[in-house]
Amino acid sequence: MKSVRRGYVDKDEELFAGAQRIKILSAANDARWLMNRGYSAESAITFSSNHYLLTSRQRMAIFRSILNDEDKATRQKKEILKPGSEVLVDGLNIIITLETALSHSLVLRGDDGVLRDVAGLHGTYRIIDKTEKAVELILQTLSCLGVRKATFILDKPVSNSGSLKQLILELSKNYNIDVDAELNMNPDLLFVDKENVISSDGPVLQRSFSWYNLNSMVIRRMIPDAWIFDFKYEE
Repeated sequence: MKSVRRGYVDKDEELFAGAQRIKILSAANDARWLMNRGYSAESAITFSSNHYLLTSRQRMAIFRSILNDEDKATRQKKEILKPGSEVLVDGLNIIITLETALSHSLVLRGDDGVLRDVAGLHGTYRIIDKTEKAVELILQTLSCLGVRKATFILDKPVSNSGSLKQLILELSKNYNIDVDAELNMNPDLLFVDKENVISSDGPVLQRSFSWYNLNSMVIRRMIPDAWIFDFKYEE
């Protein structure tokens, strides 16, 4: 299979390094200040990004990474230390981020400590040479954590989600975990008020009952050379 760099944009090395990195972090800090004083994320980030003349990709990175203090505290309270006996996995969301990290493409660490890619999912997906490795890393980590059952939820409208389901089920035979994979037309609704959700999608995490930061564990331990742009700040 041809080698593919998931999420790679050749200008990222310029847009997220050096002076540009300082501009992005400054814009993010200004946006947080506004958000903590009642401005919506959209208006705050748009205002600060315009001030620093950021590109659309730099703005998207901020949108996907920063939180006001209230939302950050709420999300952190729901993060669990152990995933428990059963987990619900936001399949494409988690797999795409790991494919991106394995591709040495840009990954963002947000205020919630979660690692996520820049662009997100936009309705199309294809299995690449990094996909099997990404799924293996997920299953290996879940096994080490003592998870009894993992249900992968995949977006049915997204192209090739059926093929990904079959790959997950096939690879899971090598692990002592009860694994299921489901196709759903609107999977985000399935995570609302659910326990032990594994996702890097901000709205999913915000609406879940509890969540687990699997991507950060996998990348920290198993992809140490991943390219991470860190938005996380300490008060």
